[in-house]
Amino acid sequence: KLIDVDPAFSQYIDAYTSGVISKKNTIRLVLAADASTTHTLNENVKETLFEFSPAVAGEAYWIDARTIEFKPEKDLTPQQLYEVNFKLGKVLHVPSKFSDFKFNVQVVKPSFEVNEYGLRSNNKEAMSLSGVLLTADVEESPKIEQLLTASLNGTAMKINWQHNESNKEHQFVINNVPRANNAQKLLLQWKGDALNIDEKGEK
Repeated sequence: KLIDVDPAFSQYIDAYTSGVISKKNTIRLVLAADASTTHTLNENVKETLFEFSPAVAGEAYWIDARTIEFKPEKDLTPQQLYEVNFKLGKVLHVPSKFSDFKFNVQVVKPSFEVNEYGLRSNNKEAMSLSGVLLTADVEESPKIEQLLTASLNGTAMKINWQHNESNKEHQFVINNVPRANNAQKLLLQWKGDALNIDEKGEK
């Protein structure tokens, strides 16, 4: 469920990860004062400070005296709304009603779009078609390459890719499209099966 965070927590917590996040995200929390417990920076915390519903396996680390980060073991579930319970009472001396700080994060819904930049003449014999495939979240390049196919008059064409996963941009180009005397059909087709996305189209 969506949690209504008590504004009174702001006296103990300066910032925390919330809203819609990437499945690759860490969950970070910044205290308003130095933690009262002693801890080693960048070493995983032995006690459980973060509880997730649904459960998430991972490790918590202190980044500095006020900042703690939870790194999930594997990708979070797309579209999932998580309830996070941070055990504030274990790191700061707080009244008992503030001992559990509960908040939400939601993982972005996967989607993608295909934009083509049109045909460009390379020489008298050939043209090329370039474009970009944009994703809503960070996705693996091999899966991206399964989303798009191209054909010329029914014959498959090779697509060359240049991936920028962190920017969620995947440039593509189809080279050596022959210039002919008669009209030809260059077909781009995409479908989201590789990313479990119910999306398809063609141009």
